[in-house]
Amino acid sequence: MESGDISSSAMYEDNEEVKDIYPIYPSKDEEVAVKIAVTEDCIYFFCKFSTKLFFTVIDAFAYFRAVLIKNEKSTRVMSLLEDCIRLNPANYTVWQYRRVCLTKLGLDLKKEMRYLDNIILES
Repeated sequence: MESGDISSSAMYEDNEEVKDIYPIYPSKDEEVAVKIAVTEDCIYFFCKFSTKLFFTVIDAFAYFRAVLIKNEKSTRVMSLLEDCIRLNPANYTVWQYRRVCLTKLGLDLKKEMRYLDNIILES
């Protein structure tokens, strides 16, 4: 994913690569009890451009919940995790699952360190 992109797909539900994943959206009770924290950049974009970003946050995390429950570890999950981290870098669960996926997939840790450097510099 290019630096500065918010999501690799405007909406995951429109992405053919994830058609086999059934997103788990928060219930009304969950929306009231637990708000999804987002970065200041996301709030800025949300306020300046449209409500589409807010739905992108909800959409990305609904797909994250689904792959977490499925216990899927794949390169497409890594892309989803990048989107979720960019939208909410303070989400410990996303970072933990990324570590698990990195280990399981045997991905290049030097490349991951460069990714982490970029995230740190953006924060």
